[in-house]
Formats: sequence, structure tokens, C-alpha cells
Amino acid sequence: MSASCQVRVIVDRDLTDRIEEILAGLAPPDEVPSLSSFEIPDDPRWQVDAFFMTTPPKGSIEKALAGHDFAVYPAPEIDWVEQSLIHHQRVEAGRFHIYGSHHEQPHGGGFNIKVDAGMAFGTGQHETTLGCLLAIDDIAKYKPVRKALDLGCGTGILALALAKSLSSTVSQKIMASDIDPVAVDVARDNAGFNHLTDQLHFRVAMGLHDTVLSQQGPYDLIVANILARPLCTMATDIKQALNIGGMVVLSGLLTKQEQMVRQTYKNRGLAFRRRYVIGEWSTLVFQRKA
Repeated sequence: MSASCQVRVIVDRDLTDRIEEILAGLAPPDEVPSLSSFEIPDDPRWQVDAFFMTTPPKGSIEKALAGHDFAVYPAPEIDWVEQSLIHHQRVEAGRFHIYGSHHEQPHGGGFNIKVDAGMAFGTGQHETTLGCLLAIDDIAKYKPVRKALDLGCGTGILALALAKSLSSTVSQKIMASDIDPVAVDVARDNAGFNHLTDQLHFRVAMGLHDTVLSQQGPYDLIVANILARPLCTMATDIKQALNIGGMVVLSGLLTKQEQMVRQTYKNRGLAFRRRYVIGEWSTLVFQRKA
């Protein structure tokens, strides 16, 4: 499934969160647009881009962004496989060694994971994915995990990391879900590349409101590399999907959004355990107390 529409907004940095929220609200209820914000070289302002599968009505865009500098474009046709091969470099994160099909398999100790992005997010290079990999590696060293879930799996890289590092303790297939059917297909392919098909179960699902995900829980470990606001919206569902003592790894949030996420999960009764900061991005670990 490829994007049909791109909306670009140029704003001051302190407005980027608000603009991302507005753009996310333009999508249909069953769709999550791809959002990105970054500095404009030699300009104090920031650029916020949103890619929509379903093009929002022109009037809705104009009303929502009235007073802002914005433009609407047809989404560019991009060969994501070619782009992933161009930009995908080997990644080392704790005991995990991430490499693409155009690389030789790493030798030595640790866990080798072969991943090609295709049309989904996640080759291990983004700071949020790195943070999650480091958190998974640390948790796997001391916590027995029988049931695990990768929520919003993208290419499946975190599900693969769970399968590799938790193989001695898990009691059932590791669950992995994404709202995008294309991402789930890519994740299944990557599981096959790594000979992990029998250890993983992939689902197309929106959040935790899925019968199979519910039946397979509660979980000892959930990893959710999504975005800050959806993580806050899903806080109650995530808590309820955890076992007592279960842990959740949250990422996809900027450091400036960290306090909002921490307070939301604290209010749900989860205890903060650890943070990983890479660049402008934070990864947080919480544990359910009761």
C-alpha cells in the first residue's frame, strides 16, 4: 500500500507537535499517517511532512491548517527496496548485529538479524529502533519472558530480536502486529530470511483491539515503537495487556515528548525503570506493578 498524498507544513519549532497532531487528525479513523519533522537548513523554521494513504478532503486540509504555510503534493513514487539498499548500513546494538541481504553475514558471537526494509519502517538505523534493541538486549539478560508482543512491528526487526534473544524462555510464538498489511508481509518475509517463521505469529491489527492478540496475552514484555501521542492514547490498553511484573518498552518519541509519556504511564500505575537517549529520541522502559 503506497501513500497517495503528501502534506508539508513549515512552522516554528515549538509548533511541530501541534501540527503533527492536526495532521494525524486528518486521516480516517482506521489509518495512521506517516509523520516526520526536521530542521530546515539555514532557516530557523521546521518542516513537518505527512504521508496519507487516503487523501484528506481539500476543504478539511485548508480549514485545519488555516494561517500556516503549507502545501499539498501527490506522494512521490519511491522504490523503497532500492532506497533501503542504498542507505542500509550494518548496525550493532548490544548483542544484535543487523545487516541487509547485500551484506555478508557477520561472524562472531551475539544475534545476527538479516533485514531488508522493502516498503516498511525499520532497518535498525533509526534512533528509536536502536533504543528498543538495546532495551530488549538488557531485559533478555535478566528477565524470564514467556509471552512477548511487538506492537506496530514494521519490518519485524524488533520481533526478530525478541525471537532471537528470548528463545530459551518463551512458551508460545512471539506475537507481532501492524496496522499496515504491507508491513506485515515484509515482516513475514524477514522472519523467513532468518529461519524464524515457526517462532513468530504476525497479525494485521489496529492497536490491541484484536481477538487473537487478546487471547495470547497477557504478556511479560511488550515493545511499542510508534509515536508519542498514540502511545499515550494506548496506555490503558497496554497496561491491561501486561502481566503483573510485565514490562513495556516505548519508543518513537522525541526527548521533548518524554515527560508527557512518562506522566501518562505513571498515572496508569506503571513504574518507570530505565531510559535510553540517542540523539533527540528517547526509549522508555516501564513495569506493571499491580
